[in-house]
Amino acid sequence: LSLINLPSDVIRNIVKVGLEDVDTMKQISPRWNSRASEHLNTSKNLPIINYCCLNLDERRLYIRFPERFRKYFGAEKWRVIQHTQDVWSDKEFAKIVSDGRFDSFAKQFRRCGRIHKLQLEIDIIKHADK
Repeated sequence: LSLINLPSDVIRNIVKVGLEDVDTMKQISPRWNSRASEHLNTSKNLPIINYCCLNLDERRLYIRFPERFRKYFGAEKWRVIQHTQDVWSDKEFAKIVSDGRFDSFAKQFRRCGRIHKLQLEIDIIKHADK
């Protein structure tokens, strides 16, 4: 028995359960790539970002999601934010935008099914003077 020869319905179930490693699964064979891509094309199958905060003053993006999806969202090198009260089961990850362009976060938004809470932070008075 080989991964390449597994029935398509078994492949779909493996992709569903192991979504955080879907990019690796896509490399197994063209059929695995096809089944994984099918799964990713339906937004209800994608992980949810529980919280997203875009802070324009700090040029920082904060995203909260289960840590097992860190690689899936491309946040392996992002800073982990520690909270004094552990009220979330998910970790919060942060990245500073050094070039001032937030379009570099398109991958994270394309790969999520939805964002539960979206917050935008900007100091209006500070930006009105510019």
